[in-house]
Amino acid sequence: KSEEKKSEEKKGDEKLKISVFDLQGKLVRNFSSELKDGVNRISWNCDVNRVRFPSRTEPKPDEDLPGGYKVLPGKYKMLFQLGKWKDSVTVEVKADPFTPPRQADLLNTMKWAEELQGLVKSASESFTRIRKAKETIALVEKLIANQKDTVKKEMGKMHKTLSQQLDSLVDLFMQKEDVKGIQRNPKELNSILGTAGYYIDASWNDPGENVKIAMDNARMKTKEVTTNVDDWF
Repeated sequence: KSEEKKSEEKKGDEKLKISVFDLQGKLVRNFSSELKDGVNRISWNCDVNRVRFPSRTEPKPDEDLPGGYKVLPGKYKMLFQLGKWKDSVTVEVKADPFTPPRQADLLNTMKWAEELQGLVKSASESFTRIRKAKETIALVEKLIANQKDTVKKEMGKMHKTLSQQLDSLVDLFMQKEDVKGIQRNPKELNSILGTAGYYIDASWNDPGENVKIAMDNARMKTKEVTTNVDDWF
């Protein structure tokens, strides 16, 4: 194939990258979109980047961050980039005209949301240590596959013990992998953090007692679980 055709194919594989900035130049959201021939419609949900929850699966290097809480009403700059081509537009996010919230309430809700982001980040970093440890055990098991039986037996016992301990830590975050259907355990950290996020997202006015109780639970459980992980390591 000619270099020109290779270049065209490569360009066709590229994704459109969208970055959203507030008027102070702070990045609030970035994501990508695959383009097709013809007219393409791109939308932004008026949200910010959200920290990923603890997960057994490591995200891909080019995987977009999930969307988080809604931004404050105001003007934002959207920057579009495809290869070397760039363009931008200014958009305005408006409050609901039928039930306009007070600015103070919006700021208070955002404060709760940002604190929750911090808790989720702490939980995710803690869980990543567990996932990396399990990956290391799996790697060592492959390396000793050709060793003497006595070595494999001794290492196998140790790995089994370590794996069981790590699985017990995983259970503090989420349900077991073989659980079928949609089930929620209110004692698991992911569930507690998700509940706090649900109440915050549902707050149109000043967050009430449900948000405060949910956040108290999230703080307490995050500290408890991450401390258990720290003690193990």
